[in-house]
Amino acid sequence: NADAQITTAYRLLLCRTPDPEEITLCRQHLRSQAARFTVAGQADAAAALSALQQLCHTLLNTSELLYAR
Repeated sequence: NADAQITTAYRLLLCRTPDPEEITLCRQHLRSQAARFTVAGQADAAAALSALQQLCHTLLNTSELLYAR
């Protein structure tokens, strides 16, 4: 389930749960990235995993994680 993966990624990387808008944006990101990986020749399961990895890399590069408050 994409929502569970998104929530887990947020909890592990940002120590919080995503808000509804963030979940929507992340779902869109996962779909678009999975489609790109599928077009590039990856099987559906591998494309979904690659998309999730891309999402995690994106979260790791957010200003929320890079700069302490």
